[in-house]
This record gives sequence, C-alpha cells and structure tokens, in this order.
Amino acid sequence: MNYILRSGVVATGLLLFPAAIWAQAPLPSKPDWESVAGSLRKDLCKLAARQIDELDRVCELSVSQTEEIEACAQGVIEQYVATWLAQKQRQSGQKDDAVTPSPYDAHKLPPYSHGRPRSFLASVPLWREGVDRVLTAEQKAAYHELQAERRQMRREIALRQLIVKLDYDLLLSGRQRKQLQLGNSQQIEYQ
Repeated sequence: MNYILRSGVVATGLLLFPAAIWAQAPLPSKPDWESVAGSLRKDLCKLAARQIDELDRVCELSVSQTEEIEACAQGVIEQYVATWLAQKQRQSGQKDDAVTPSPYDAHKLPPYSHGRPRSFLASVPLWREGVDRVLTAEQKAAYHELQAERRQMRREIALRQLIVKLDYDLLLSGRQRKQLQLGNSQQIEYQ
C-alpha cells in the first residue's frame, strides 16, 4: 500500500513538473529577429572565411588580394543579412515600413541553406565580380581547374551512389554493375 502511494505521488509530480516550468517561462510574443540575424551573420562569416582560405590555398593570394576579397565577402554578408532581416520584420509585422536595401534586392539574393553552403557566395554576383577583379589570370585558371576536378569527383560519387542504391533495390550482378558504371559515367550530371 505504501508503495502505491509513493508511486502515485511521483507520477503526479512528473505530470505537474513540466506545467510548472511552462508557467514560469513566458514565450516571447514576437521573434527577436536581430539575434537570429546575428547568428546568421556569424554562420555566413564562417563560410566566407572557409571560401577565402580555399582561394588562398589554391591561388596563393597576396595580402592586398586577401584584404580586398575579405571586404567583398563582408559586403555580401552585410547586404544579405540586412535584406533577410527586413523581409522577416516585414513578414512578422514588426516593421511596416521596412525597405529592402539596394543594390541587391531580396529577389536577387539566393536563399541561404545549410545543404550546400559553399554555393552561397558563388551564387552572389557581387562576390563573383569581386573575385574576378582581384585574381590574376593564372590564379583564375588554377581555381577553375580545382573546381573542375571537384565537379568530376562529385559526378563519380553520384554515379557510385546510384549504382549502390540500384544494387540494393534490384540485387544486380557484377556484370550489371560494371555495365551501369561504364554506360552512365559520361551521362550522369551532378546536381
């Protein structure tokens, strides 16, 4: 009997405990877009730093080139965050007169996604123009060669993943796997 009473008290306490926590911590009525924009800015700065490090590793940038590319990246990030913040504030009704900053309007900026972070900067015209202006012809050639190698590697990996999936689903023979690999190696385009 004593065991039943104690287990009932514990069960009641477990049921009421989350309600007590929820009652103490009121939820904010409107999201704090400024803090979210700060974390977005921090994430994008990390991505830009990685992109600049890659450019430096491949192209052996001078100090002045690095400074110019960093300034370009900072401009792209600030413009993107300002546009994103204005959109969010307008959507949530926090700022009725929010104006999208120029020269890159919201529809011209790509959406930031965690799926393919490296493509974020490469898809912004301001970044591409800045990098093209700063790099020499030899540096551009070295960087484009690296990008071509990566695209080829991605194609090969995509083909291998497709063959593995088909083999799992259809139980392919060794001959069929080789035929798929040889026949599709030129046709598979990485997306």
